[in-house]
Amino acid sequence: MSARENTFFWLVFTIVLSVSTVDLYLLIRFQNVIAEEEKNIVGLWLIHLDSGSTALFSAVKMFGTCLSLMLLKKIFLAHRRIGYIVGSLMATFQICLIIYLLS
Repeated sequence: MSARENTFFWLVFTIVLSVSTVDLYLLIRFQNVIAEEEKNIVGLWLIHLDSGSTALFSAVKMFGTCLSLMLLKKIFLAHRRIGYIVGSLMATFQICLIIYLLS
């Protein structure tokens, strides 16, 4: 992997991990009102499944973040061009998410 490719991968990795961390913080911080505010139907289902607790939802979010970053690394190593596309889309989505969360 060239220095440019390595830098791109770690930039996307950092963006995804940072936004995921802020999202998880907000979930824990506002757990007392999250059932009324959450827009994600799967998240609401997980909260309901866990008797109103955000613990299961938090764990699934962390697992999803780890899985997506591991898959990005595999894609990037196997197919650089596709890795750039997927990484760019992931970073763009995460940037849009953080703008939404903080507005």
